[in-house]
Amino acid sequence: MTVASSLRKLVVVGIDGSLNIVTTGTGGSASDSVDATLFARPEADMEIVAPVWSADGRWLAWTETDGVEGRIRVVEESSRNSLIDIPGFVAFCLDPSPDGHRLAHLASGPLGLELGVTDIDSGDTE
Repeated sequence: MTVASSLRKLVVVGIDGSLNIVTTGTGGSASDSVDATLFARPEADMEIVAPVWSADGRWLAWTETDGVEGRIRVVEESSRNSLIDIPGFVAFCLDPSPDGHRLAHLASGPLGLELGVTDIDSGDTE
């Protein structure tokens, strides 16, 4: 079965700090359609960084940080329901697994650069 789509979705952090989904058509112009804001800026001193889609397009992940403390959030795109909230991480690199069931994240920790892998279904982090 071949599935083809002329629409593409991008996740972008707006100038106001909000997280937005932009849908583009075949014209390639980002102004084709800007969906409603996915999430407003978390708090005045926090910012959203490193948003990524899962490979299957089911969820989005990003880091919220004030530069010192932070958290990783994983949210189901279709329902906007929070799947995972991992406090205590200021991850600067998020990488979803090809099957969409895990999220790898790099962060600075007490031991230096630390790699964590979170199971999206259970919420467990190794």
